[in-house]
Order: sequence, then C-alpha cells, then structure tokens
Amino acid sequence: MPETQTSESFLNPPLIEVVCGVQFEAPSFSSIHFGLYANHVCRRFKYIAPERSPLSTSDSFGISELPPLRRVWYESIEDSGLIQLQSNRFLYNWRRKDQEEYPRFTRIFPAFEKEWEVFREWYSGEAGELLIPTKYQLTYLNEVDSEKGWKLPKDTSTILSFLNPSWGESILHEILSQQHKFQFRLPKDLGILTVGIQQISNKKEDPQCLLIEFSASSGVNVDTFEIPSMDYWFSDANKAIVKSFLSLTTDEIQNNYWGRQ
Repeated sequence: MPETQTSESFLNPPLIEVVCGVQFEAPSFSSIHFGLYANHVCRRFKYIAPERSPLSTSDSFGISELPPLRRVWYESIEDSGLIQLQSNRFLYNWRRKDQEEYPRFTRIFPAFEKEWEVFREWYSGEAGELLIPTKYQLTYLNEVDSEKGWKLPKDTSTILSFLNPSWGESILHEILSQQHKFQFRLPKDLGILTVGIQQISNKKEDPQCLLIEFSASSGVNVDTFEIPSMDYWFSDANKAIVKSFLSLTTDEIQNNYWGRQ
C-alpha cells in the first residue's frame, strides 16, 4: 500500500497495481485519435494490442447508433507505467514487475498528472475542444498468495479484521469460495470507496489467491456542484484508502507477513 503519511510502511506489501484515472467529456473523440495519440507519445510509450472493451461509465444513459470505442493500452518503454485510453476516460497504471519495489504514491501521482496534462494539451490542439473532467478514480489492487499469508479460503479470516475466525467450525463446514463487495461514503464530499474481495486464479505456483481491491471515485461538492481539484482529491482519497486498508486487515497479517514497520 502507499505511504500512510505516518512512519508506517511495509517491507513485503501485497500491492500489485495502482491506477489513477480521470473521466471526461470529449464529444469529438473518435477512433482516429488513438493512432494520433500513439504517434504523439511513441518515444515514451508503445501501443499494446489487442484493444480492450471499454470500461463502463455508471452515469451514462441513452442509446447510441454507433458501437462504443475500444480501450487502448500504451505501455511505458522505460518503466512500469501504463496508459489506458478510451473515449471518455484516461487511466495511468503502475504495475508491479517481478520483485520491483513499490515507488510510493508520491511518485505515481505526479507521473499520472504529467501524462494527463500531456494528453489534455495534445487533444485540445488536435480536436479543438477542451477536455472537461467529470470524475476521478483511484484504485489499489492487492494480491495475497501463500507468500503473503493466504493459502486456503479459510485463511481469509486471518487477513480481514471483520470476518469471524470461527467460520467453518459449525454446520457451515469448509469454505469453498467467496466474494465480498462493500461500499462506503467517504468524508468531505470525496465520493464513494468500494472494497472488493474475491478468489482468483493465480498464474504463479499457487492455484488461487485472494484479490483485495480498494477503489475510490469522486463525488460532487454539495455547495458548488463541482468536483474538487485534482491534487486535493487524490491526496485525500489516497489517505482514505490507506486508513481503510489498515483498518480492514488484521495486525497479525500486517506484522507477520507484510512486514509492517
């Protein structure tokens, strides 16, 4: 997980990916812009095929005669950065490679902010329209396998602080699979925090692992009916995710497997 704005950190965190994103309105965006943008950033990012299905937009309504544009990946040539672009969303990912050390949110966010401004300025000159941000999103993905303290479904109660460790000792018997999803309202009109927990297939030695996702999405200020400034929102959303991570996972797993300092 990211730094906690305190002295706490982890030597062996389960964090595998961080995603900073902005949703926007761009009525003139078309498929041609994917290629033009690839040419614009080709010295730093390379286009990755195949194209993906677009991420859904929860507040989209109506019926269009045109099929939705795809989502395109551009992978950094120099580091673990990844840009995902679709007609109404710009995402910047940090993805852990091998035993790479987590570079901290204080490095990931500036990289995202820089690439967003590069894209925003380029698109404004190319399409002749300003991009209007409508929502921010910050997501942390944590993969807990046997090295991080999870081998079987019953181990989940030793990881999540709100689960009863007596599961499986009564008529319920052995847990086979699980999927949890919770939504919390964030303070100060920050928006919504979604926490998702599920078993997934693992490409490593373990057949399965536990994926824990924290995803914050911005809200609208009740007084101004506008979203906050980008710096302000991402800073506070990051703090909220860190505190939630520490609160919803046990001291035992943090100390014994993740090396909390």
